[in-house]
Amino acid sequence: MEFGGLRDGTADDGFLVSGSVLRNGKVWPAENVVRVPSGYYLRGPDDAAAARELEAAGRLPSQPGWAVFFVHGTDGSRVRVGNQLLSAAQFQELVRSRPGTAGKKLALVSCFTGGQGIGQGFMERLGALWEPGGLAAATAVGQDAQGRWVPEDGQWIDFTGGTVTPRVVGGDLVSTLKALAGPDPLVTPPSGLQWQGRVLALGGWAAYPSRLEELRDWATGMKRPVVAVYASSSVDRNRLMADLETTLKRSARIGVHPVVYVMAAPADELETLRQLYRPVVVRHDSAGKDGVTRVWAPDGEQILLEAELTRSVFEQADQLPGVPTGHELPAVLNDWLSLDDWPASEAYLRAHVDELTAPGLRRRLAGLPEAAPYELLLDLVKSAGLSDPTAARYVPAQPFSLTNLEPDFEPADAPLDAFVVDLLTPKTSLEERKPWLDRLLRLISKGQLAPGEMAMLAATIDDANAVVFEAVGKVLELVPGQAEQLTERIAEQITAPTRESPRIVDQLLGLSRLRATATPGTSGTPCRLDPQDKAAWIYRMTEVHELLKNNEMPQLSERLKNTPLAALYQQQDGSREHHAYLVNLMIERLSLCYG
Repeated sequence: MEFGGLRDGTADDGFLVSGSVLRNGKVWPAENVVRVPSGYYLRGPDDAAAARELEAAGRLPSQPGWAVFFVHGTDGSRVRVGNQLLSAAQFQELVRSRPGTAGKKLALVSCFTGGQGIGQGFMERLGALWEPGGLAAATAVGQDAQGRWVPEDGQWIDFTGGTVTPRVVGGDLVSTLKALAGPDPLVTPPSGLQWQGRVLALGGWAAYPSRLEELRDWATGMKRPVVAVYASSSVDRNRLMADLETTLKRSARIGVHPVVYVMAAPADELETLRQLYRPVVVRHDSAGKDGVTRVWAPDGEQILLEAELTRSVFEQADQLPGVPTGHELPAVLNDWLSLDDWPASEAYLRAHVDELTAPGLRRRLAGLPEAAPYELLLDLVKSAGLSDPTAARYVPAQPFSLTNLEPDFEPADAPLDAFVVDLLTPKTSLEERKPWLDRLLRLISKGQLAPGEMAMLAATIDDANAVVFEAVGKVLELVPGQAEQLTERIAEQITAPTRESPRIVDQLLGLSRLRATATPGTSGTPCRLDPQDKAAWIYRMTEVHELLKNNEMPQLSERLKNTPLAALYQQQDGSREHHAYLVNLMIERLSLCYG
């Protein structure tokens, strides 16, 4: 089996890949880019051979530090994907859009892509665009009798590190990749941060640029990446430690144990993260004229090294053996969770829907703090199937109106999975988020989302608004008897001399979390809700109140018929009056929030 042998042709110069959608508006066919354990199989023009090629590509195990692409080369300077010819520049856009490729070297199992000279030079051009470089062959590539991938002339061309080495140790792909094995891969950094070389700086390093530059120099030849932590007094320590946990968690999922160099950090929190994710920790403590450098190995053993912090300390830390953390995830889940961009996450879901919905895979998400949106998307896809990518999506009505809710709609008007992805995409202003919150509340009143799902999605937009969504959800999940008992309890307080009904409503429904800390020198208790958000909620809650009061709740979706929400939808006429009463009390409290 060979990946090549095709004559060059004329490519569409406008064909550039961005995510999963071509810039000419056409949807990138998911079957043409298939994830395999070692990287990606890119389908060629021969449909009859595709299944056999994919099976062969799928047998190559993951190669640490490498992203392997099985792609049909030509005897020119392009490769073929489906019926399209791609230049090196176009191909690197495709590679860049694929999860799991960042920071890795590229290995092309492809014919003729390593050749040089006029009309050739595909990998040479690609290596100039893709900084880690890669490996390719100048001749045809196929499998030998033992199933090993080998070039026809036994030579791989090494384009890593800007070098060209016509012959490398070993003739088959796996032994060659091992011989050229580079450092551990870099994970996607937390939002707003980036790797500088092999160092990720967290905290107030602007005050110590020389130390940071020293770390970058020492990390250059290391296998492990270095995460430098300096929780100075000028930084948000909660944010810093959250960024550190995100980095360690993503590293642990792929079996990488970075070196965490700590200049200053909360000791208890750092120890908790060390025990959870098992990095190598380096810390230098000064004691008068003397100092000591401590290193914690992944297994927890503490090693005392030389007094000064030197390159030798990091070289020794780099050699320590790793240990399993229990956080390792299947590659398909790790890559999906590592994407910080929701459109890219949707593209990945579409490309890997069969893998992500495989039996038992969803259970691996349980307990992961960021997993809730992904679990919801998988539930929606499993219950209704993946929506048509060409289907109309929700677009807020224009112009923006604070006093009018978004126009009513039918659930079938726009796919719910696409709405969830679009909702999760950050909303930066009241004008931008208001119509999405309108529609989100309507989706629960229309029986399409559970209260917990609604509150979880709301929390991705704004914490204060999420508090109100949670309160609505608590009311809607009350069974008739519970709603009646709560109504009677509040009614007793209304007639009592203490008139504590506002406090009871706030405590029972969680609205007390809307109370903000007062500014010194001011009177009253401020509300965490933006004044315009508060006004919008009056209109939203009034609509919910009328639905409950008039018994106009629509049919509950099949997916939610075994949830607590079913009790509300199955009630007989007149039995929702207590729910309506509680919602009316919430309207009063929100109008006064926090008066």
